[in-house]
Amino acid sequence: MFYNKKFSKKDIHQIINLFIQTVWNINSKDYSRKQLEKWAPQEYDKYDVNEWIKRFSESKCFIVKKGKDIIGFGNVKQGGFLDMLYIHKDFIRKGIGKLILNAIEEQAMKDDVNILRTDASITARPFFERMGWKVVKKQIIIKNKTQFINYKMKKELLKT
Repeated sequence: MFYNKKFSKKDIHQIINLFIQTVWNINSKDYSRKQLEKWAPQEYDKYDVNEWIKRFSESKCFIVKKGKDIIGFGNVKQGGFLDMLYIHKDFIRKGIGKLILNAIEEQAMKDDVNILRTDASITARPFFERMGWKVVKKQIIIKNKTQFINYKMKKELLKT
């Protein structure tokens, strides 16, 4: 297992598939089927692959692989917005999320970012809280004409 910051276009299909599988297997306890269908359609052709490549190319990406398989990924945009953090269902609670989040925090401090922010799902909120993040506010968002609850969260980074 390892992590790196180098996003490669060849990884995008695994990343999208991991995103879909994680949402449907992990977030399904907190969101309805209709919400899951709007958040992470199961049909791969509904994804604009070029838009995903752009999203990851314009941010700092951290990928964890086991062999050739991506088992977790996260990315942070300039200014400290944690865009995505997804872990394969078979590797939840095995330290992969913590590994990625720690790498993101280290990179943010190198980039002189003092506060990281994210919009965390209901499912992810407890993980972020365990990692020292604070809820700023509960929010209702509309995505693809469907209402979702998530949480604006932040973490102040302490320089050592």
